[in-house]
Amino acid sequence: MSDEPALDPMLNDLFRSARQDLPPEPFTGNVLNRTRSFQAWLLAGTGVAMLLLLPIGWVFSTPLQELALALVNALATPILSLGEGWIGLLLMPVNNVGSAALVVVKLLRVSWRRVSGR
Repeated sequence: MSDEPALDPMLNDLFRSARQDLPPEPFTGNVLNRTRSFQAWLLAGTGVAMLLLLPIGWVFSTPLQELALALVNALATPILSLGEGWIGLLLMPVNNVGSAALVVVKLLRVSWRRVSGR
């Protein structure tokens, strides 16, 4: 008994009759022409999509910029008022809400990895 599955003879005849050897030069030329045509359509479609999405970007740009500005202002709020002296300038990168939030997130991540065993 053979390990090959029994193939349908009609299906084999259909594939055998459809099989044809194409000369390589016209086949390659046709493939390249179709590829160039596809690239042109893709470029045109991308351009049209960008033109359609540009007004949507303008509509949402102002609220998103205001949200980003509010977030930056909130994260840059100093924790302790140290004044304008050299100690205040020295501790400025770590004396804000953003750095404290970063430390908390990092501690939570490390503790989660230890608990979960990852």
